Amino acid sequence: MPFGFSRSEKLGAVLSGAVSALAPALLDGRVQPLIDSRYDFRTVFEAVRRLASHQALGKIVLAVH
Repeated sequence: MPFGFSRSEKLGAVLSGAVSALAPALLDGRVQPLIDSRYDFRTVFEAVRRLASHQALGKIVLAVH
């Protein structure tokens, strides 16, 4: 059985509940993203290689200045 929502109002209720539950923890720093690595835009190809390697543990951040 696939997981999904057949009605948009059900999805809206779930998302609203998730935001209400998670927002305080995000705002006060209890929940933080797991960042694997950061790359400058000049090294975008290195970032792509890291992503393609499937070895990253967390997000790969690409800084665009």
